[in-house]
Amino acid sequence: MNASPRGALRLRELALRTLTGLPADTAWQPAAACSATTWGAFLRAERCAIRLERALETTGYLQRLSPEVRDVIRQRALDEQTRVLSARSQLLELGQIALERDWRPAVLKGGLSALVGPGPVDLNDVDILVPKDAAGALATVLDDRGHGAIFSTAQHLGARILPNALPVEIHISLEADGALPAVRVWQGLTPVPGCPGLHALAPPDHLWHVLRHAVVDHPNRRGRLRDLLVVSDAVAACGPEELAQLESRVDQHEYATPLRDVLAMAAAMSLGNPPADRYRQLALAHYLVRRVTGRLPVSTARARDLAEWTFALLLGRRERRALWIHQVWQRTLEPSPYRFIAWLEHRFPRLGRAWRVSIRSGYRAILVAGAVPIACAVKVMCARGLPATPTPERG
Repeated sequence: MNASPRGALRLRELALRTLTGLPADTAWQPAAACSATTWGAFLRAERCAIRLERALETTGYLQRLSPEVRDVIRQRALDEQTRVLSARSQLLELGQIALERDWRPAVLKGGLSALVGPGPVDLNDVDILVPKDAAGALATVLDDRGHGAIFSTAQHLGARILPNALPVEIHISLEADGALPAVRVWQGLTPVPGCPGLHALAPPDHLWHVLRHAVVDHPNRRGRLRDLLVVSDAVAACGPEELAQLESRVDQHEYATPLRDVLAMAAAMSLGNPPADRYRQLALAHYLVRRVTGRLPVSTARARDLAEWTFALLLGRRERRALWIHQVWQRTLEPSPYRFIAWLEHRFPRLGRAWRVSIRSGYRAILVAGAVPIACAVKVMCARGLPATPTPERG
């Protein structure tokens, strides 16, 4: 049986209520009729199985689902928990390295949820922020322990990778342009309880970082449940004055509208109110991409690239331009993984650079060709009407 994108939207309605701690009400019956295949596609797209399983159990809905659906939820939660446990172990090791050298690394984004907070979220990597003068030394320590390096940006060094472990991104900046953190950011760090050597950003800095990361750095994550949970946890850690200052900062940003939308949804969730879903179109795009790539022999990375270009087509010219710069024009410190291009870059840098950009451009042209019909299908389905959203009201 194929996964149903419309069915996945109904599951999203259910999840938004139960993750907020509210009864499912009118969202229950449509969601209960969804197949295990649809549940699987939904959980892979939204990456919220750990928290959703717990919420469904707490509200009493989990046992009312079919055994097949419960098995899918349990397996996805276990997969996510495995990555969380790996991240926790790696972070504790990084904390020990920092203690021995008197460094003060800050755990960033979802990695913090693996250590403290209301609950963990799924992780693809481990992100830490260190002063620029310590970043190279930390990278050398990890390299000496067998890590390899891939894909650097202005924000972080090449991710350190090790078999059966999550990549470690050593950040020197919180900004896409590589600007170094202000002194007040380092002064605001606080120790992470029970994790010697590790620190957290001050709550307002953490909230701004995860909000901007999910909206500006990765537009395809806008409204995704996993990222809404991260932002919601960060909102809950801030006081009223801090939130007012952040809202003022949002109003002055060039991406003010989507930043406000995601912040509003996360703030509602942190207060126990069902949020009005402002990102159903992007969610539908997620589910359609999953349905298409699930039928094809493509890697996770290729599926992610296709999804990013689908969202860029839906979101507009600004996002398309930003994605082009990020994926095609951006320079990386590492040589190309292809031996000939790496040799060309070394011997004839300008020619090597032109060759690499040309290869990237060709690959992206193929992705856009695949993304166009998916984006069109999303627009057609939206024009014909999506499943009705239950009116938000406290249960």
